[in-house]
Amino acid sequence: MELTISTPRLAAARILPRTPRAFYRTAINAFFFVMGMVFASWAVRIPDIKAALQMSDAALGSVLLAAPPGEMLSIAPTAWLIGRFRSRRVIMLGLMLMPCALLSLALAGSPHWLAADMLSQAEHDMLASAILLTDDITLAEQVQQELEKQCSQLPKAQIAGKSLMDWGAIVVVPNIMTAVAIANRVAPEHLELCVRDPWALLPHIRHAGAIFMGQHSPEPVGDYFAGPNHVLPTLRTARFSSALSVQNFCKKTSIVATSPAFLLENAPAIASLARLEGLEAHARSVEIRSKR
Repeated sequence: MELTISTPRLAAARILPRTPRAFYRTAINAFFFVMGMVFASWAVRIPDIKAALQMSDAALGSVLLAAPPGEMLSIAPTAWLIGRFRSRRVIMLGLMLMPCALLSLALAGSPHWLAADMLSQAEHDMLASAILLTDDITLAEQVQQELEKQCSQLPKAQIAGKSLMDWGAIVVVPNIMTAVAIANRVAPEHLELCVRDPWALLPHIRHAGAIFMGQHSPEPVGDYFAGPNHVLPTLRTARFSSALSVQNFCKKTSIVATSPAFLLENAPAIASLARLEGLEAHARSVEIRSKR
């Protein structure tokens, strides 16, 4: 009689490959090392990320505080995934998703800087006009709340508040190109392009006294430090005039030289224009040279 005794441990030993424990230990150490490197490379950039995304201390703290609860909530799903697809596949998926999760912070935005920029215009006087054009209704609502908060803390809160009430606006548009069309029609003295790629919009801007590129180029930089002249066209005159420059102080003289053939060919048109103005002598001055 042959008797075979089988236990779960012995059966598993026959099915699973005989991989040394050192291999598993090395793999686990390598996984945690890579994850640590990814997180460390992101952590040292937190101040830059905060500035680029215009996040307040409270907003950044909320994002960082959400990480531990998220890790706790992921334990149960991770256990199920390991049981379903084995640990190797789950670890590889985690290595790929970790950087993506960190980069998703780039989708966040903050209204703090936009509100501050609007108030920097509104505090000039009660007739100043600060207008925000955006295709994000949530951002528009947040900027409205932030304006009320920041305005109350200004030394010129009464002036800025009156300016925003009478001449300020937050306009929600269907898309950015509609905002560009409105900006060209308004022809503002200052135009801030607070978008991800302001240089892509620049060719479409036709009328503005000064254009400030991106979220790190607020209007006061142009006022005090960047260099361009701050004497700018106001009241929509940017449609046909430019900022004050050295050219405004240069004397220019027109020099006109035409050939006999040119004068002979165009004399009738010149004379007609002169007579439309009622200046007969002007017309004859040209025609007398065209007679043979």
